[in-house]
Formats: sequence, C-alpha cells, structure tokens
Amino acid sequence: MNDVASAVPHASAAPKPLHGDAALVRALGPFQLGASIVNIIVGAGIFMLPALLYDRLGASAPLVFVAGALAIVPIALCFAAVGSRAAATGGPYTFVGAAFGPFAGFLAGALMWVCNTSSSAGVAAALAEQAGNAWAAPRRPEPV
Repeated sequence: MNDVASAVPHASAAPKPLHGDAALVRALGPFQLGASIVNIIVGAGIFMLPALLYDRLGASAPLVFVAGALAIVPIALCFAAVGSRAAATGGPYTFVGAAFGPFAGFLAGALMWVCNTSSSAGVAAALAEQAGNAWAAPRRPEPV
C-alpha cells in the first residue's frame, strides 16, 4: 500500500516548470487551423483580388476562388499529416529540417518569414489604396 501511495503525487507538491519543447503547448485543433488558413487567405485577397478578377473574368470570377480553394486542399492536407507526425514544434522549419537537414530547414524558415512579412506589407498597401479610393481626402496632396 505504501508503494501505491508513494507513486501518486501529493496535491500539495508544486508542479515542476517545463523547459524546451515540453513547455510549448500544441493547442491548435482542426477548427483553429482551418480558421487560421481562412484568415490568411481572406486577409491577403479581400481588398484587391475580387475587383481584379471581376475585371478580367466577369461573372465567372467566383469559380476561380473555388478552383483556388480546391487546389490548396492537398497542400493543407500534407501540412496537417506532417504536423500530426512531428514531435517538435516549428512548422515548415521543423518539417524541412527533419527531411533535408538543418540548412534546408533554415532556408525554409527564413523564406517563410520573408514571405509572411512581404505579404503583410502587400495587404497593408492594398488597404491603404482601398481607403484612398473610398475617401478622397487621403489621396489629395497637401498644398505646399
């Protein structure tokens, strides 16, 4: 009986702090991942893409959105499959590093950072342009 009692931690014992990969909580589920993907896609295309597509394709422009969604599904499924099997956190850096080595992982992580930063800048520029189209005041130069 003493062996069983000693194996159960006491309620008064303070939990030990976690370090390294154990401290990172993998709390994203399928719904959160899907919402994040939708957020990225909508955020990147909501300002300019619909008008550009309608100018070039007319009434069939919504079909292009559906085709794009269908084209991205296999890529998202690949990331989901690899992410469910990876023991460490880090996204593409971890996946590419495990498959092709640390330098390739570094390149994937660096390129992902550059792409995310430049796409955020593009979304900000598109927002500024659309705000300028909506309100004429920001587009007028100030008199010198």
